[in-house]
Amino acid sequence: MAALPFWGNEDVMQSLGLNPDLLAYGDSWFWYPNNDLLIPINAIWGGTKTLLAKGKNGAELREMVGGTPRLWNDFKSAMSGYPTIQCVLLSAGGNDFAGVEHFQSLLKLDCSAAVTADDCFDPGDPANGIERQPWRMLRELATNYQQLIDFIRSVKPTVPIVLQDYDYAIPTGIGFGGIKGGIFGLGDWLQQPMIDRGVPAALQNDVVRRLMNDFITILKALASPAQNHDVHLVETAGTLQPGDWANEMHPTPAGFTKLGECFRPLLQQLIPGTP
Repeated sequence: MAALPFWGNEDVMQSLGLNPDLLAYGDSWFWYPNNDLLIPINAIWGGTKTLLAKGKNGAELREMVGGTPRLWNDFKSAMSGYPTIQCVLLSAGGNDFAGVEHFQSLLKLDCSAAVTADDCFDPGDPANGIERQPWRMLRELATNYQQLIDFIRSVKPTVPIVLQDYDYAIPTGIGFGGIKGGIFGLGDWLQQPMIDRGVPAALQNDVVRRLMNDFITILKALASPAQNHDVHLVETAGTLQPGDWANEMHPTPAGFTKLGECFRPLLQQLIPGTP
């Protein structure tokens, strides 16, 4: 029995004679300090299940499928090493489009004349085979997600895989630590890139929502039986209110608790057991 998930500390888990029932692989929504989505998920069974987390804060999907060998090898080792795993949870994609470098690459150099969210995205160059944004980036995310799913299937052909679609983040400029731009350089995820590209303030929420909706379309396709079997999407987007956000990218503890409840019906079905 474990009151909290094990964030990579397998030695502690093993010293207690435990093996994971759930394996989570992902970004800060699984790793945020003292406050993440895995805490309320773990509480679904009152700590009677063992949850092992792999990944790291700030992990990008491209890192998680081999771009950072340590992350990828650590996850592969866990997948292969624990026959007790009954479910794999994935959280990835947000860091691939957030931040000054990534988000700016989705936008036109000058969006100041835009009147709709669609006007703000880089149109690409169709005549030369360059797809418009955000679909150019999202297609890469879809390919990387499928690679991750295919690997899991190669090790455990029938294990359920559960995805989540974050929520509609609000571009406030608030970063880590609850201040503008964040501390330790952790911030400027959404609003600042749009300011730098001249996105009108009245369109900034719409740009983020448009991007999230397109990302959700990709996740729904990955979770479709026509594309993958036993892949499930928990649709968390639309759950949070403005006061549930600690910063541009992460909910408050109460916000994560709300999101965790979205997982309860599916996970209790996949992994029976009551507290």
